[in-house]
Amino acid sequence: MPAIASYVRVSGDRQETDRQYQTLQEWEERTGKTILLRFEDSEGKNPRDLPHKRPGFQRMLQAVQGGLVSLIVIDRQDRFGVADAYQWGRFIDVLREHGCRLIDVNDNDLSADDDVSILQGTLGAITSTREQKEKAHRSITAKIRDAKAGKRAGGYPPYGCDAVCFGPKGKEKWRVVYDGHMKRRKVYPDGRAERFDGKGNSPAKDPGDTMQDRPTVETDRLQAIKGIFKWYATEDISPLQIADRLNATGTDPVFGDRWNKQKIQCFLRNPVYIGRPAWNKRAGSRFSEYRDGQVQPVQRTNGRVKGGRRRDPSDYVQPDKPLFPPIITQKTWDKVQAKLKASSAKHTVAPRRAPNTAALWLKPFLVCGKCNRPMRASSAHKDLPANYFCANYGESGRNNPTGCRTHRVYHDRIERIVVDYLQAAQPKVAQLLEAVETGNLELAQPLWHSVWDAEVDYGKACVEMMLFVDNHESKRDKARTFPELYGVIYERMRPALEKQVAEKEAQIEKMLDDYRTLPARMKKRANVRMEALQDELDALTSQLSDLRGPYGNIKAELKARKAAYSHALKTVREDQSYRQRAEALRAVIDRIVLHYRYTRRDGEPTKKKSFLDKVEIIPVSGETYRVVAEPVQG
Repeated sequence: MPAIASYVRVSGDRQETDRQYQTLQEWEERTGKTILLRFEDSEGKNPRDLPHKRPGFQRMLQAVQGGLVSLIVIDRQDRFGVADAYQWGRFIDVLREHGCRLIDVNDNDLSADDDVSILQGTLGAITSTREQKEKAHRSITAKIRDAKAGKRAGGYPPYGCDAVCFGPKGKEKWRVVYDGHMKRRKVYPDGRAERFDGKGNSPAKDPGDTMQDRPTVETDRLQAIKGIFKWYATEDISPLQIADRLNATGTDPVFGDRWNKQKIQCFLRNPVYIGRPAWNKRAGSRFSEYRDGQVQPVQRTNGRVKGGRRRDPSDYVQPDKPLFPPIITQKTWDKVQAKLKASSAKHTVAPRRAPNTAALWLKPFLVCGKCNRPMRASSAHKDLPANYFCANYGESGRNNPTGCRTHRVYHDRIERIVVDYLQAAQPKVAQLLEAVETGNLELAQPLWHSVWDAEVDYGKACVEMMLFVDNHESKRDKARTFPELYGVIYERMRPALEKQVAEKEAQIEKMLDDYRTLPARMKKRANVRMEALQDELDALTSQLSDLRGPYGNIKAELKARKAAYSHALKTVREDQSYRQRAEALRAVIDRIVLHYRYTRRDGEPTKKKSFLDKVEIIPVSGETYRVVAEPVQG
């Protein structure tokens, strides 16, 4: 039977999570109903307008589509979280199509089809969207004001800078010196230092204090920054060559293990090194942004917002005057900016369009088997089809730390392998579900490992149930379903099992009472006998456990998994949107690992080429699917 589920969404506030669960518990006590399935998005950021990025929400939808949920209870409508009224209507349609209702803790039916409920739900979604836009506008306005005053916007300080806390009178109270990701020192002006490592463990400032960027107290980092600007301004050298030089000298990049050209390019464009920290160098907001000298709605393409949008220097927001003596001279800065501009013009003969990488929807799943980093996507151009390549190679070229080569693989090739996997895996899940439903022990046992990682936890309950029926019923009643047959046998056998359990427990208790009076040489024999009795008692007790509850959960989860594989195969095969394909695949595949070799099929080594050797598809659960690649250059 479909169950009652709850959904909780927060944006990192643990107290808000507890409050929502409290209201859900009160709903259970008031209605006398039990919530059996709980879905939650409480780790990290869980924006209401990005439901496709909330794993708990996606699992809930899969459970609904698998027929496991008849009712979803939420604290209030905005906890459900949608981008706009159109998306709200789409999700409500999905719930209704699969016989599932959505209510809040006040028993308001948010999925009802009467005019009032439809109007209230739509107005609630519109209000939620308006609140997000207004909040975004206020946030952008506040950031502009703070940036003009020189205040930090948050995040890590630029390389060569520290985050410095100033009191109301403008005197430095302390500073944060970073030694790596989430590795911090709180350093006082007298040199004293305290560690503040870990996530969310930054030192807190007092009311009235302000945080600003200032040149670091680590002189080696200042020298590195000065060297970067000097080399680029006076030598015929590229950002990648500068990164190679810093890696060769063992200069610590602080964040990450190695330098790369992207880091160098960011440093060369950052005006913080002439004393003027800037905000709005890049934009990732989804509702409002500062562009062309004013706050404007974010531009959308096909309803989507592009992240990491690079801003023109004219859109930078920064103090009118330098806040501190520059780390590099204005003359060096001007030479570097002129060279960057000339380099950009040289490599941009015609206006460049954003690469059409949306079609490369397998990117979130692909991992390089050598460096274990995600693959990058490259849209089709010239004679090269749409493809993926190693991120390490893309960042650092041939001198990357793991020695990876291009490791290129074409999208169409990987897509065919994914379809083959779905075609192979789907029947196994269906067979296991059939075996579980019919109690076919012979068919079920070899399928558990290939379909489910949690064989010990889940398979054990089903196997024990099947063994119980086989041991206590010589002829199966074909008129009954397997769980019904088990129930009849269990109820018939339970009195005898309970009697045997009581007898074994009495024997053990008597032996324990007599144990103290036994001679030392007899105690050893008594221990052996009691251990044997305890094993017999454990076996009987396990048979006495009613397995119909766990069996129902296993069967329901297998149904959901079967539906997920069927949906993924259908979505990938049909002409669905790229986002829909990725979402469908995420329900069944965790990652796809690409392994390469540097020899031809005849064993002859090559100096530059790499060849795709093996593809491993790691499913969400179950055994890894391995394919030996065809002899095509990667």
